[in-house]
Amino acid sequence: MPGPEAQNLMLGTWVIRVKYEPSPERPKGGEGVGSEVWRRGPGGRSVIEDYEVKGDAGELHGLGIAWWDEKENGQLVLWCDSENPDGCHHTRTVARWEGNSLVYTEESEVNGRKLVFQETFTDITPSSFTQIVKSGPTAAELKTTITIHATKVTGPTPDLGR
Repeated sequence: MPGPEAQNLMLGTWVIRVKYEPSPERPKGGEGVGSEVWRRGPGGRSVIEDYEVKGDAGELHGLGIAWWDEKENGQLVLWCDSENPDGCHHTRTVARWEGNSLVYTEESEVNGRKLVFQETFTDITPSSFTQIVKSGPTAAELKTTITIHATKVTGPTPDLGR
């Protein structure tokens, strides 16, 4: 993230509430609850995210490492999770600030078809943020697939029933 002010807002432990919209991967949609823990990476030049959620769609465990690329003027990410058959994905494009939202958009090919993926961190405050994941065949046809509402934990980490 571009500078300590923005990066520091994400640091800490967050309780997350996840809503999955119906999709080919999850035809019935669903909900989940979990946590995200964000901490500084080596030398404070990156952030590391530990992610876990449990719910209607099962369990998902993930690890993300993000860093600001000065040359590209954006954030790059390495994301690994328990549902990715390849293990990890390194973004080819950078996330950029659009107003007060950090937006990442990437085009790829899935099963021979073009897919546009977009992830947005928005409404970022010291105590909460919203993460919205969208996908579609074109940027004009993006539909929300996942919405995550995060609330910062200020005391002991609550029991999330996991």
